[in-house]
Amino acid sequence: MSRFLDLISTQQISLSKPRKSSIAIIGNYSSTMKKKTIHIILYTIGGILALALISDVTFEEMHWSLADYLIAAVILLAAAASIVFMKRKITGQRARLTAFVILAILFVLVWGELAVGLFGTPWAGN
Repeated sequence: MSRFLDLISTQQISLSKPRKSSIAIIGNYSSTMKKKTIHIILYTIGGILALALISDVTFEEMHWSLADYLIAAVILLAAAASIVFMKRKITGQRARLTAFVILAILFVLVWGELAVGLFGTPWAGN
């Protein structure tokens, strides 16, 4: 019992209501930011696909099937997830910029191959 009273008197054990730790506050902030980031990504992808749908309806040269829209959504989602991952994991500004440029080039090459067949692979579009 005296050991317990010694701990209380030296304030190693607090009997008062515990305060929120800064980790919990940062955790909540991070959770809110994650939700905002996800919403921004999904709305942007939806907007891009809506523009493609408008073009599909408006112009006779564009004929996308449901599979084309799904593939476009997957590619856009993968690119967005890669950007978020790189933004969180790569700390150096120069390294981050290099990674973004490489990702952008890969995205354009894959999109171009699927759209018109830049390299003549079996996945090439027409």
